[in-house]
Amino acid sequence: LSPVCLGSLRRAASINAEYMGEIKAESWTRRTQSDTQRHMKSAIFFLLAASAFARIVPVSLYGKAEDRIEGEYVVQFEEDARVQFAQFKSQKFASSLSYHEFGDFMAVGGKMSEQELGFVQQFPGVKAIEPNQIYRAIGNQTNVQAWGIDRSDQRNLPLNRLYQWNQNGDGSGVDVFVLDTGINTNHANFNGRALFAADCTSGFCNTGTNTGDPNGHGTHCAGSVASTTYGIAKKCSCLERPCFGC
Repeated sequence: LSPVCLGSLRRAASINAEYMGEIKAESWTRRTQSDTQRHMKSAIFFLLAASAFARIVPVSLYGKAEDRIEGEYVVQFEEDARVQFAQFKSQKFASSLSYHEFGDFMAVGGKMSEQELGFVQQFPGVKAIEPNQIYRAIGNQTNVQAWGIDRSDQRNLPLNRLYQWNQNGDGSGVDVFVLDTGINTNHANFNGRALFAADCTSGFCNTGTNTGDPNGHGTHCAGSVASTTYGIAKKCSCLERPCFGC
């Protein structure tokens, strides 16, 4: 080939190489953009999916609807959520709420808008939510002689020798197993609500023989639970299951 032809071929090859390089660069750029868009779409989908399946604590409804205070809620935190509880206090709307801490028990209560409630339902560490409500005393025991029940229904001293309980506090329909020295099931203060379940003092439980309460301690404990005069829950049933020999 003549020098002219060789020169032309070299220029053509150079131009072709530059062209192919531009094609490769453009292809790489398009591929990179495509990968980036695909990853962004995947990330957005993941976030949306995570949001859709986020942990939402339901509002538990107790008591009568007419006793619930509209727009007021009580929020309990998990026992190990002290850090989250502290973080919750820093929220702007949370400054108007009331806080209660007793050991591992942490709770907050007060007025919340629907938007604020939705935020609380997804806040880390929240264990339970329920509406604030009015509790009505429907039972009264006057001239109380037992310090325990007199103290159980009031925070401040002096004691008023009055015991009151609400509509959910009389123990109706509840069975309490008393694992102690037994129960004197014939005691008049139980009104037939103390029943023999099993005698477990010998290492296995015998449901056939009621040995009563030779010691008296089990009857005392059952009386604190359910007796008419000294009991907290005056309509529950006590099931005797002695476990300690006398």
